[in-house]
Amino acid sequence: MPLRPISSGPQGTSGAGCLRIGVVVTTVGRWSALEGLLESVQASSWPDVAVAIANQSGGPPPRSFARLLGAEIVTSTGGASKGRNDAIRLLRGTTDIMAFPNDHSSFQPDTFSRANRYFACPGPPGAITGTLLEPTGPRMVVPRSGAELSRHTVWRAIEPSMFVMSDLAEELGFRESIGTGSPGPWQAGEGTDLLLRIMASGHKVVAAPDVVVVGAGQVRSLTNDEWSLKLRSYARGCGYVLRLHRYGPLGSAFQIVSPWYRLVWSPPGGARMPPRDCLSATVGRLEGRFGRCFGKSERLRLSAPALQK
Repeated sequence: MPLRPISSGPQGTSGAGCLRIGVVVTTVGRWSALEGLLESVQASSWPDVAVAIANQSGGPPPRSFARLLGAEIVTSTGGASKGRNDAIRLLRGTTDIMAFPNDHSSFQPDTFSRANRYFACPGPPGAITGTLLEPTGPRMVVPRSGAELSRHTVWRAIEPSMFVMSDLAEELGFRESIGTGSPGPWQAGEGTDLLLRIMASGHKVVAAPDVVVVGAGQVRSLTNDEWSLKLRSYARGCGYVLRLHRYGPLGSAFQIVSPWYRLVWSPPGGARMPPRDCLSATVGRLEGRFGRCFGKSERLRLSAPALQK
């Protein structure tokens, strides 16, 4: 099935109960993995999908990539949040809901149809958060199906398994000063920030654990020191979201100490963050919550691919 070329037109024209889906993705040059993502879109049972890609690799895509018809590409710089916003603008007015996978994610054949069920109803949510399924299991465990997320449970959401109403994605966008590859020290939290702003605008964010996006998992190609810096940089972003959205002392403290809670209370056989990583996460979240970096390093100094989630 070829991808639908992007074209202008009123929303909701795909048939009763069949919403038009936009796939927004930023890449730093993982073209082979991105081909797998687009192949999963083409293999989907959903009839109406448009794809917009923000190319932040610094060079053109390979010639072989041209055979994947229907995917529009925009050259972009400035990190994942900026890239997503650039790609969202390509889709403006042509879709009803948007997905934000990583370039090494893939969709299951029924991912889009399951997402559609949550939105194709009276009083739809502003966004849903599904399951990012990695080789080791779900990255985050979201609440039960249909449960409305709160300022506490929204932290279980992650960008690659989010679907957002297109008009909200276009109006609010991702905050470009935070997120992976952004200019500042706050290298994560852009998805949580967007969902919190959607909630603040009066819309619901709903858990959809049956909406599954497949992820490749985090590749540990970094040294231990580099990995600790990466975790600290991500944690700074999460802490900064606590600051932006005025979480009180109790809510902030819960997020700051949660790595240690998981270390102590993880079930037998469960994935546990080593104490060194717990310390990096805690220090980073404290830095973000107070809006300043401790020590000499103000941000992670790694290449763009190393920063990717």
